[in-house]
Amino acid sequence: MEEDLFDTAPAGTPEEASRISAGTLWRALRKNWYLTLPIMIAVVVAVTFRTLSETKIYRTQASLQFDIQAARPLGAEVQAVVEMGAGVQFAREYYRTQHQIIRSMRVSLAVVRALGLNKDAHFIANKPPTATVRPLEVTEERAANILRGRIRVDPIEDSRLAVIAYEDADPARAQRVLRVLLDTYIQQNLDYVRESTEAAVDWLTTQGKTLRNDLETSERSLHDYKFKNNILSVSLNDQTNMLRSEMEALNLALTGTRTLREKAGARRAQLLKVRANDPSKLPASELLASPLLQTLRGQYIDAVSDRDSLLASGKGRNHPDVKSASANIESARDALLAEVRNIQGAADHDFNALSREVAGLSRLLEGAKKRALELNLLSIEFNRLHRQKENNEKLYSLVLERSKEGQLTRMLHFNNIHVVDPATLPKSPVRPRVPLNIALGALAGLALGLGAAMARELFDRSIKTPIDLERDLKTTFLGLLPEVDEVSQNPSYGGNKISRRERRKRQFQTSGNPELIVHDRPASGVAEAARAIRTNLLFMAPDKPFRTLLVTSGAPKDGKTMVACCISVAMAQAGQRVLLVDCDMRRPRVHKVFCRTN
Repeated sequence: MEEDLFDTAPAGTPEEASRISAGTLWRALRKNWYLTLPIMIAVVVAVTFRTLSETKIYRTQASLQFDIQAARPLGAEVQAVVEMGAGVQFAREYYRTQHQIIRSMRVSLAVVRALGLNKDAHFIANKPPTATVRPLEVTEERAANILRGRIRVDPIEDSRLAVIAYEDADPARAQRVLRVLLDTYIQQNLDYVRESTEAAVDWLTTQGKTLRNDLETSERSLHDYKFKNNILSVSLNDQTNMLRSEMEALNLALTGTRTLREKAGARRAQLLKVRANDPSKLPASELLASPLLQTLRGQYIDAVSDRDSLLASGKGRNHPDVKSASANIESARDALLAEVRNIQGAADHDFNALSREVAGLSRLLEGAKKRALELNLLSIEFNRLHRQKENNEKLYSLVLERSKEGQLTRMLHFNNIHVVDPATLPKSPVRPRVPLNIALGALAGLALGLGAAMARELFDRSIKTPIDLERDLKTTFLGLLPEVDEVSQNPSYGGNKISRRERRKRQFQTSGNPELIVHDRPASGVAEAARAIRTNLLFMAPDKPFRTLLVTSGAPKDGKTMVACCISVAMAQAGQRVLLVDCDMRRPRVHKVFCRTN
């Protein structure tokens, strides 16, 4: 059974075969450096020429400070009609808004009109003044868009500052454009506040006139209403309080008069109970109140007592003394009754007077109640008119005050945006960055060269090294025979190579056949390499040694005969029985090697 000279190793997985490691890249670079280096140099040169041919761009920048509120020389009490800044809670939104306004179309159009940039061909093409540019004119809107594309606003963190940068091919033009841009933005901010303030003041003045007319109308309506309804100048609350006090006094007086009338009526009733036949039975209160009545009652009682005494003494009724006593009784009774009638008349008079007083107080109280009800009805319309007048007065006062404050603030010219650092003239360009571009070009060239080397390595299926042999054929490498390039039979390991024809012309001085170098020069490097191959072959299968070996190659004149002869001689030197069969049917040479003559 024949076997070839190489041992077959297990094939790797597809993932391992397709994996590209750092070692693979390094081997590809070492093998194809002559391809990678020119590509890298070409890319670097191209990038360098491209960078040097680009237009140099200069950047100028300035810094702005944004205050929440502008200065108030009139004090915090005088508020502006239109605030220039925002409240603290809206500071972030205010700053972002101002940053966008700087790059707005309105500001850019104003700058384009001020500098005539739409007619500046060098500005439109972004070329330096020394460059040759054909005359060009574009619309103001397009020039403004070009300008906006070159403006950059970078806020400074944790501050009220922002950096405004502008890039241009001309450093002087960059400085001029940025200065005009900042002046235009600041002036437009001030103009906006002033125009808004003037519009607000005009509106407040117009509204003030209207509110003044409304206030005068409401005041006249309130006066006419008070005059028509006979309402005093005092307030309705005071009038209500006065009327309430009056009603309370009348109620108290009426109650007191009614009490007196009841007393007078009771006295009158008691006096009416006095009888004519016995006038001595008088109320004790009347007796206590009238001394005359007490005297007359005493006279009457004394006269009755005298008559009764005379009658008791036995004198008859016709007795002169009895008659005289009876006449005295009649006289005293008449006087007493007359006095009682007088008292009764006085009591009737007092009772009637009190009754009339009660009636009068009742009428006064009813009249006060009626006036109170009427005052309640009047207060509804009065309060409405008074409330309308007060509202108009408040509105007019507020508008008048704001109008006066607006007229004061309109005369002030204080801005809340200030330039901290003005635009300076740039000294060096910011683009192109030659060192950076060259470094990036070198990296790109290296990457492209590595890609080309890897591509060539992947598409190159030829075998040049033992590593290629083991990687591509999945076999075990057994050994390497050096190339013999000199007549002195010195082996070459990649030194000065000679062609096959030249090598065929050279013969060894000892034997004339280089294939027998192992036999002729056993101490040479070729003999040592052949013995190393012999050892590897023996140790590949120690339990079952190989019986047959096949030496072959992919193309003619690759050294098959040389290898076969060297291995055969090495095997024979180790005591092995060797049979060398030449199977080359086209150009056999084994018989020429061993059939030699000395």
